[in-house]
Amino acid sequence: MNTFWEVVEKIVNFISELITGSVKKGNDVRDTLEIKSEIKTCEGLINRSYMAIGRKYYEMHKDGDFDPEFDKQFKEITNAKRAIGELEDAIEDIKNS
Repeated sequence: MNTFWEVVEKIVNFISELITGSVKKGNDVRDTLEIKSEIKTCEGLINRSYMAIGRKYYEMHKDGDFDPEFDKQFKEITNAKRAIGELEDAIEDIKNS
C-alpha cells in the first residue's frame, strides 16, 4: 500500500513531466514559427528578384524585341501605363477646374 507521501511524490513527478512536456512543445512551436518566418523572408526575396528580372526584361525589350510568349504581358503593361496617364490627366483636370 502506498503511503501518503509516495502518492504526493507520484503526483509531483506527474505534474513535473507534464510541465516539461509542455515547455518542450512550446519550444517546438516557437522554433517552427521562427523557421516558417525565415521561409517567408526567403520567398519574399525570391519574389522581389523575379520582379526585378521581369522589370529588367521588360525595359530591355519593350520596343518589340521580345519573345512572343510574353506578348499578353507586354500589352497589359502598355495598356496599364496608358490608363495611368489618362487617370493622372483626369486628376490634373479636376485640380484645374
